[in-house]
Amino acid sequence: MASLDFQIRELKWEDAFDVIRNYLSLVDELSVNLWLGVTTPLQKPDLPYEVKWFADLYSSVLQGNAVAYVAEADERVVGMCEVRRRSTRAEFCHVSVCMSIKSIGEKE
Repeated sequence: MASLDFQIRELKWEDAFDVIRNYLSLVDELSVNLWLGVTTPLQKPDLPYEVKWFADLYSSVLQGNAVAYVAEADERVVGMCEVRRRSTRAEFCHVSVCMSIKSIGEKE
């Protein structure tokens, strides 16, 4: 098996759908692995909700109120880490990079 080329870099606007796809695949993966340690809402979020979330995050990064980095494997986004200066979310100190089973598979 060939090794993957990993990279950590700053979030870009172009990462939106890759980050969203990765997160939603983690939500799907919870049905077979409850121990992922991923905080999720009770109901799977829809695409418009996730697009708004990403736009809000990216806006916070541009304003200096957040930092966000993505993890790439062979130039595919496989995880993201964000830290915000202020958050309205109940959990705001959790930092992690998660890789879904789908993200490790072949390129689309």
